[in-house]
Amino acid sequence: MELLVCIGIIATLGVLLFPTFNNVLAKGKQTTCVGNLRQLSMAFIAYRGEHNQCFPGAGLPQEANGRWMQKVSPYLGLPDSTMANNEAYYHPIFYCPMVPREVYRKGGTKAGCGVYGAPRSIVTLSSDLGVNYFSIKDPAKKVLLADKSYLSYRGYGGAGPGLDMTAAFPAVADGAAANHRPDSDPRKGPDGPANYLFCDGHVETLLAWPGVDAFNASK
Repeated sequence: MELLVCIGIIATLGVLLFPTFNNVLAKGKQTTCVGNLRQLSMAFIAYRGEHNQCFPGAGLPQEANGRWMQKVSPYLGLPDSTMANNEAYYHPIFYCPMVPREVYRKGGTKAGCGVYGAPRSIVTLSSDLGVNYFSIKDPAKKVLLADKSYLSYRGYGGAGPGLDMTAAFPAVADGAAANHRPDSDPRKGPDGPANYLFCDGHVETLLAWPGVDAFNASK
């Protein structure tokens, strides 16, 4: 009887503590996500310092290091990354921690799935260099990187480190995603905690998608 009572007490405590444990774990991942973006912010600033205050461009498909992750990798102390070896696609710093590691680990079939997204108005698609920092109207309100959902490959389409500026996920596959929603399911709506790195270098956790103009360098 005493053993059954002890088991009952332990089971009750487990039920009570499990939600708290999940909340602590989720909060830890959100904090790690903010830390990733702050490190990336420093890498972008260092890149700009050596490129006439221009952000990296997305490059042309035939270029050896056409993605923004590959261009900022040296400023993070990471190995050289090219389109041939895609090392940057497999480093956790380029991903929200809510993206499962197995989704993008080396050898996976969906390189870039869930990587932080950069708007094409800043990290321009067709050139080696992106826009100049001083040409951006109100850089403190313009998003440079945003959480994206790894679920974009699971029935939504979407690919790579670009960011659709027209709407949030799940309305568009490559839109910014509320990865840190309490239910941990960004498919249930665009609103909820999501982390954003802004062009001036600061990071914010927003509860609502900031709107189209936040992703457009000229507005």
